[in-house]
Amino acid sequence: MVSIDSTRRTSLDFKALNSYEDGVQPTINPTINPEEDKPPEQQSKVIALKKKALFILDHWCTTVFMMVLTIYALFGDSFRTILTSKDTDEVFYILTIICMGFFSIEIIVASFVKEGYWLSFFFWLDVISTISLITDIGWAWDEMTGQDSTNKASSKSSHFTKASRASRAGTRAARIVRLVRVIRLVRITKLYKLSQAAKEKLLKKDEILLKRARVAYRGNEDPIGEVEVIESDLGINEESELNSMSQNFSMSDGATSSKRRSTRKSSLALKSTLKDKALDVPKESRVGKKLSDLTTKRVISISLVMVIFLPLFDSTLYYDTNVSYSYGLNAMLEEIPDQAALNRAGDYFIKEHKDIDTPIIYVHVDLYYDWSSDTNPSDLRPDELGVYATTKDYLNTTYNAASMFDLRWKTKKQSALDIGLTLFVCFVLTLFSLLFSKDTQDLIIGPLESMIYKVSKISENPVKAAQEQEIEEVTRNMALTQSALLKQKKDKNAPLETKVLEETLVKIGALLALGFGEAGSEVIAKNVNRSGGEVDPLIPGKKRFCIFGFCDIRQFSDVTEVLQKDVMIFVNEIAKIVHSTVNYYSGSANKNIGEAFLIVWKFGRESVLEDFLTGEVRLIDNHHTNDLADLSVIAYLKTIAAINKSPKTLAYQNHPELIAKLPGFSIKMGFGLHQGWAIEGAIGSEFKIDASYLSPNVNMASRLEAATRQFGVHILISDALYKICSHQARKNFRKIDKVTVKGSKVPIELYTVDLDLAGLELSTEADDEFADLKQARAYAYLKREKLNDAIKNKNYRAHRLFLDDKDLRNMKKTISKNFQHLFSLALEDYLKGNWLEAQIGFAKALAHKNGKDGPTEVILEFMKEYDYNAPKDWPGYRILHDK
Repeated sequence: MVSIDSTRRTSLDFKALNSYEDGVQPTINPTINPEEDKPPEQQSKVIALKKKALFILDHWCTTVFMMVLTIYALFGDSFRTILTSKDTDEVFYILTIICMGFFSIEIIVASFVKEGYWLSFFFWLDVISTISLITDIGWAWDEMTGQDSTNKASSKSSHFTKASRASRAGTRAARIVRLVRVIRLVRITKLYKLSQAAKEKLLKKDEILLKRARVAYRGNEDPIGEVEVIESDLGINEESELNSMSQNFSMSDGATSSKRRSTRKSSLALKSTLKDKALDVPKESRVGKKLSDLTTKRVISISLVMVIFLPLFDSTLYYDTNVSYSYGLNAMLEEIPDQAALNRAGDYFIKEHKDIDTPIIYVHVDLYYDWSSDTNPSDLRPDELGVYATTKDYLNTTYNAASMFDLRWKTKKQSALDIGLTLFVCFVLTLFSLLFSKDTQDLIIGPLESMIYKVSKISENPVKAAQEQEIEEVTRNMALTQSALLKQKKDKNAPLETKVLEETLVKIGALLALGFGEAGSEVIAKNVNRSGGEVDPLIPGKKRFCIFGFCDIRQFSDVTEVLQKDVMIFVNEIAKIVHSTVNYYSGSANKNIGEAFLIVWKFGRESVLEDFLTGEVRLIDNHHTNDLADLSVIAYLKTIAAINKSPKTLAYQNHPELIAKLPGFSIKMGFGLHQGWAIEGAIGSEFKIDASYLSPNVNMASRLEAATRQFGVHILISDALYKICSHQARKNFRKIDKVTVKGSKVPIELYTVDLDLAGLELSTEADDEFADLKQARAYAYLKREKLNDAIKNKNYRAHRLFLDDKDLRNMKKTISKNFQHLFSLALEDYLKGNWLEAQIGFAKALAHKNGKDGPTEVILEFMKEYDYNAPKDWPGYRILHDK
C-alpha cells in the first residue's frame, strides 16, 4: 500500500478517490490540492481522514443500510396506512425522523469528501427528498396543514359545512404528500451508480492479480510501484484479501522449471480470465458517462417537472367537489317534519353557498321548501350547471330534495387551465427535446462534424489547415478572459474522448503538414478522399513551376566534430531562422538534408498558363510572378541578416571549443536560387516516402549554392530567376559571371547581391515576441497572410522591401556604386574576350571597394592562367568543374 506519510508525499486528487463510483480510473494529481497551504503532516492527516470517510461512505454495509432506509422512506407511510391503526403512528413518525437524520449525515459527509457533490444537481435532489420526509411526520404535518381543528363543530346547523371544509383540507394535504413523495424516487438512481462502482472495483482487483502474477513469474519486484498505486485506491483493509487471492502466483528464486511452466500456465489462464471479465464489463467511456449522466438528469428533471406542475392545471387543485352541497340537503331532510327547523337549515345552507365562486341558484324540498335565485338554470350549459339530489323516507312517504349551482366560474377556469396545460406540455417537451439534442450535439454530433470538417481541410491542404487551426485556437484563447483561462487550467476533469480524438486529428494534421509539406498536399488529399482503407502514397507526380532555393551551413563537419550531441541544437536554431523567414515571404520548407535546406516558392494559377490542347504549361511574366521572384531573393537576404544579428547564433562566435578548432569562427551559409519546372510528388516506396521535387532545375539550385564557395559570396541567383524579377529589384543585383555548371551544357549568367554585414544592428529583442509558441506561429501566419494579401491586391509591391526594410537598407548602404559600375564594365570586356582591358577594369573597380571581392579575384585568377589573353575559341563563358 502507498503510505500517505512516506517521504515522497503526493497531493491526492479527491475526485480521483471517488472516481471509481463514476466509472473513471482513479488518478493521483501531484499539483492540485485544496489543503496544500497546510503543513505536510496536517495535510496527510486530513487526506487520511477524508479517505477513510469516503471508504466508509461507499462501503457495501453503508450502501445496504442506506438503501433499506430509502425503501422505507418510499413505502413506509403507505404501509402505515394499510397495515396498522392510528395507535402505532408515533412509531412510524420516530422511524421517519431517524431516516431524516441518517440522510442528513450522508449529505453532510458526501459534501466534504466527494469532489463536485456540494451544491450539485444530485446534492439538491438529496436535500429536497430528505426535507420531503416531513410530510410523513404527523406531529409536524398536521400542525402545518391545520387538520387538528377539523373536529370541533359547535352546532348542528354548521356541522356539515365545517366537516366538508376539513375534508377538502385533508384532500389537498394528501395530494401534496403524494407529489412530494415522488421526489424521493431519485435516490433509487444511486443503485445504478453503485453497481457500476462495484464492477470497476472488481476489475481493479483483477488487474492487481494479473500484475502480481507477472511479477511473480519474472521473479522481480514492481519497480514503478504500479501495483501499489492501484491497491491504494481499493480501500484500506483489502491488502489481506488481495494477498490471499494472489499468493498462488508467487514463486521463489529456486523454483524448478516444471513449477515455472505451471506458474506460466496459471498466469496465462488468469490473464485469459481477466480478459473475458473485461469483455463482460467494458469500461464506460467519458463521453458515454457524460451523456448518460446528462440523460439521467434530464429524465429526472422532466419527470419531476411533469409530476409537480401538471396537477397545477387541474381545477380540483384550486377547489374540490363541494361535499357540503349534499350535506346541506341531508341536513334539511333531517329536520322533516319540523318546518321551522327545516327553514333555518335551508336559510343557513343558502347563506353559506350564495356568495361562493359556484353559487347556489335553486333549492327544493318536497312540500316544505322552495327557493330560487335570479339565475335561470335554462340559461346555463349542461357543464355549467351542477345538480345535487337526495331523498328521505318518512312515515311511508318519500321526500325528494334537490339543489342547483352555477358552475360557470369552474368551467371557465378549467378551460383556461386546459389552454395553459397544452402550452406548458408543448413548452416542456420542446425545452427538454432541445436539451437532449443539445447534449447529443455538444458531446457527439458537434465534435464529429468538427472532426469531419478538419479532415476535409487537411485533405485539401494540410499545411494551410494546420495554420488555420492554430490561428483559430490562439484567437479563441486570446478572447477568453483571464479568469476563464485560469478556470480552464485548473479544471481537473479529464477531457472527453471526442475532444481527445478531435485534438489528435489536429495533431495528426499538423504532423502531416510538417512531414509532407506543400509538396505532399496532393498525396494526402487523394488518400484521405479515397474510399476504403487502402493507402497508396505513390501517386503520379505533377508538373509545377517553382523557384528553388538551396542553402547550407559552411564548415559543418568541423562544427559537428566539436559540438557532438549539441549539433542538433545548433542546426535547429539555424533551421528555425531559415524556415520562419522564408515562410513569412511566401516560401515553404521542403527538405532538410543535414546541414542543407531546400526551400520552394510555388507559382500560383495566376502565374501559370496551361494550353488545354497540348497540355503544356508555361510561366507567364506578370506582377504576381515578379513579386514572388522578388520575395524569394528578399527571403534569403533577410535570413542572412537574421543569422548575423541574432544573439543565439552570434553566441557561437564565443564558443571556446569552436574558436580553438576554427579560429575566427562565425556562422556562414551559402544560398542558391533558380526557377523552372519540376515534377512534384512522392519519392520512395510503400515503406517510406518523401514528398519533394525532381528536375534539373532543382539540381541547378544546388549547384549554385555550391558555387557560392568559389565566388566567395553569400548568394548566387541564376539568370532564369533574374529575368522574372521586377525591374526595380534587379537594380540591387550584380552580374558576376557566365558559366556552365556540372551536369549542364547550357551557359547561365550568375548574379549576386552585395552585402555588408557590418552595417547590421544587433537584435536586442527577446527571442520570441510571444511566450507561447503557438501564439508566435499564429502571429507569423497572420503577418504572412497580410503581406500576401497586400501584394496580391496590388496594394504593395515586393520590391518596395529593398527600400522599406531596415536590415536590407543597412546591408546595402556602404556598398560603392562606383565599384559596381566599374565591375560591370570590366565584366563585359571579360565576356567579349577583351581580357587585357578587363584586367585593368577589374583593378580600377577594386580600388573603389573597401576590402576584397570574391568574384573579381576568381575571374582574375582564371584569366591569369591564360596570361590575360582570351583563347581563340573563347565562347564567352567558362566551365565550373567543381560541384
